[in-house]
Amino acid sequence: MAKDIVQEGTDMIRCDLKELLPAVGLLNALIPTKTPKPILENILFEVQEGKLHLFATDLEVGLKISLEKVEAKEGLRFLVPGAKLAALLREIEEETVEFQKEDGFVRLLTSQDEFRLLSLSAADFPEFASLPEEETFEIPGEELKRMLQRTSFAAASEASRYTMNALLFDIKENTLHIVSTDGKRLALAKRPVAVEESHFLLLPIKGVKLLERMLFEESVKLFFEEGMLLVQIGSQVLYLRLLQGNYPPYENVIPSEYPIQVKIQSTAFLKGLRKSSLLTTQDSKSVRLHFEGDQLTLYSNDPNVGEAKVVVPLEEPVSESFEISFNPTLLMDALKVMGEKELHLEFRDSKSPCIFREEQYVYVVMPLNL
Repeated sequence: MAKDIVQEGTDMIRCDLKELLPAVGLLNALIPTKTPKPILENILFEVQEGKLHLFATDLEVGLKISLEKVEAKEGLRFLVPGAKLAALLREIEEETVEFQKEDGFVRLLTSQDEFRLLSLSAADFPEFASLPEEETFEIPGEELKRMLQRTSFAAASEASRYTMNALLFDIKENTLHIVSTDGKRLALAKRPVAVEESHFLLLPIKGVKLLERMLFEESVKLFFEEGMLLVQIGSQVLYLRLLQGNYPPYENVIPSEYPIQVKIQSTAFLKGLRKSSLLTTQDSKSVRLHFEGDQLTLYSNDPNVGEAKVVVPLEEPVSESFEISFNPTLLMDALKVMGEKELHLEFRDSKSPCIFREEQYVYVVMPLNL
């Protein structure tokens, strides 16, 4: 459909459904399901300079998506309930859909069907900041996605652990450090960036998860504003309100090199952990790792079911035999995002952390004291 401007006086927007549907799906993932502010359950439609701009926010994270395959009246603004709109668009099997604004309602039209949706006042919807003229730095989308995937899983899930329920962007000495921790483990990914100033940014994990979904090959521009991180990916802009609080001194948690070095294939280790974790209890998930010679033996038991013994080969013999126990989930979470490779693990003793260490990545996981 060629982009056009609808003649003045017609409060209408006509959209390409293939462009609109994924945009609404992404915006709807941000909309809160339960909120004391019903206006946040809506998507804002706004026409500016021949483009349709769609906005959604939960006040902590915001998202703007701009569409070009539209015919629309310049300056038109209205709200549409996000969940209902997404559900309706998934059922429509046409190339285009049309929206018509009227007092207190918006009509969604196809060639045969018509839906009349309640529309709250767009004047009450939260404002979105404009992008600054220059970005703070730029990074390839695939690389940022990989860094987020290798760290975000380790953030705390409990809302009460406020600053740990976040991802840290720590920029210093021309290096971006992305960090997450829940107190039982810590993940750190880093890379060089062309930024002279230091920045310490705590990002809401909900916004980070949405950013992961948005990232592909396209280059990403990041803008630091007062209390905000803005991320531009093509025609999409993600707004992340920074969290306030003290973050644990993560560098103190990462030990220097440990004496016991273990080389093991990631896929074999993950498969062994999966099998042995099947015979653990929900209340006390524990797998005992016994390293001796050129093999790792995994032991687990569930008094109500039975016990497991799983053998995994090592790439080379260990320097000394030892045992250590872990919650297998904490190990498997990291293995799932590290890909198929030879892993280099470090240990000191049965009471010290296990270290996954690469040139630009570190994962620290605490053992269980049985």
